[in-house]
Amino acid sequence: MEYVCTDRGTAKCPCALMAAGQCYTCGMLSRGKCDCRAGWQGVCPYNEYVQNGGKAQPVPAGRALKIRKVEDFSDRLKVLTLEAPLGLALACSRMGSFVLAGEGELSLPLSVMEAAHAGDAMAMERVLRYYEGYINKLCTRTLYDSNGIPYVCVDEYMKHRLELKLIHSIIVALK
Repeated sequence: MEYVCTDRGTAKCPCALMAAGQCYTCGMLSRGKCDCRAGWQGVCPYNEYVQNGGKAQPVPAGRALKIRKVEDFSDRLKVLTLEAPLGLALACSRMGSFVLAGEGELSLPLSVMEAAHAGDAMAMERVLRYYEGYINKLCTRTLYDSNGIPYVCVDEYMKHRLELKLIHSIIVALK
């Protein structure tokens, strides 16, 4: 399967996968040789990574937005209408954009992270559910059917890899 990174060549590249040595579009990381196997998109992510001091692009800071309207469709689906600055509204209107919603600075209590670190399976499941939307966004790919028509799907292999990395970082690396 040929992977196409939707963030490559954008302000979000290089991302955390590059910093973790897991970028699947960069041959410099996986084989030590630039082969641009994901196709040339105008920018070399490895070069951007090196010029950025070996760091991923920072994750945008959170901001408080006013909720204008709430529509309840079921116990698991609500549609929120938010009041946002024009620049943010335009950025969020692009395909692949997403918003993480939560209350306060930490939507996931630190006690849940500590319980997951201690080996509590229920806490680990809650952590995985908390990050599921973000992981799905990172793993969303545009593929092409036999007629060349594009369709969007979640790369389950990459999703599984990211979930395992998250579990590993919580259990082993969390200090």
